[in-house]
Amino acid sequence: MKRQEVVAATGLCYTSIYNKEKRGEFPARRKLSARSVGWIRQEVEAWIDGLQCAVSPVNVPAATPVDVLCTILTT
Repeated sequence: MKRQEVVAATGLCYTSIYNKEKRGEFPARRKLSARSVGWIRQEVEAWIDGLQCAVSPVNVPAATPVDVLCTILTT
């Protein structure tokens, strides 16, 4: 996945993704070429699935978008 796809899928800004990646809290990017990096889709999707499981369903409506879940977990 390219950067724009990861930002759209997670609802996080690029800086948050970068910081989480450096802390080991987000899948590592992979070098695709001399000037290009990307993320493995399955790893990003698994990370998103893990966030959704970490939020108590009692406190969050089932239809809550991923960006809201990310905000809940990072605040």
